[in-house]
Amino acid sequence: MNEGELLRDHISQFITLLNYLNNIEVQIDDEDQIMLLSCSLPPSYKSFRETGLWQRQNLVRGCKGSFFE
Repeated sequence: MNEGELLRDHISQFITLLNYLNNIEVQIDDEDQIMLLSCSLPPSYKSFRETGLWQRQNLVRGCKGSFFE
């Protein structure tokens, strides 16, 4: 995605590519799809990307902690 492009258009193109891959039986799990989309965003989305990664890491840590208690 380039700066100035609409996020909606970028997501639409991303979904189109995922559908194409699915049609040729290439499976990408949900978590990897989220990471691919996040990494495809321009630098202006850096704080959004970092916040999402931070929240994910804390969720995983919290789940592991409660699982082993």
